[in-house]
Amino acid sequence: MSRDDLIQLFVLAVTASVTGAAFAALLNSGFKSEDVFAFSGAVVGAAGTVAGAAWLADRSSTRERREEQTLVRAKFLTLSDISHSASEAFPANGLWTDNWRSAVHAMSDVAEGTGRFLDEVINYAKTLNFHQREEIKIVRTRIDYFTRFYGDVFGSPDDLDPMDERDWSSMIDGVLSSTRSALTTFENI
Repeated sequence: MSRDDLIQLFVLAVTASVTGAAFAALLNSGFKSEDVFAFSGAVVGAAGTVAGAAWLADRSSTRERREEQTLVRAKFLTLSDISHSASEAFPANGLWTDNWRSAVHAMSDVAEGTGRFLDEVINYAKTLNFHQREEIKIVRTRIDYFTRFYGDVFGSPDDLDPMDERDWSSMIDGVLSSTRSALTTFENI
């Protein structure tokens, strides 16, 4: 049982005790029992209505949060898997192989789709907390780095690596590590 559940039970117990004591005090003070029962019924009914509405709002919010987080987690898992595959296919000798080329193209496709999805999440998600939003932004930035490098390489003649400090392993590992880090914020959904 969580701390919030214990607090709710305690508040409910105190409220029930006070209500019972007030009911008994009203009966013993000389009020007509019909009036006391009518008043008590109205108070209990109003309290039940408010508590039910709060419970429904909490359950609806919990469901929305789980749905949003499940979608984001699924995208991160897919991106993590494809990044891991590309990292494993990276040729140690630096020569382009068909397996390596297809792994990079597949990662680029998934990264671009995930990037568009994360843009929507950043703009429209309602239930993510601050830490989750920041992790999403970091992954989005790493995807941008990777897709720019991918465009530079495959936009140049003969698929040559651009002459700068970037390399395939750092770009892929950047996406992979940021995605794995972000996944930890979505573990307990």
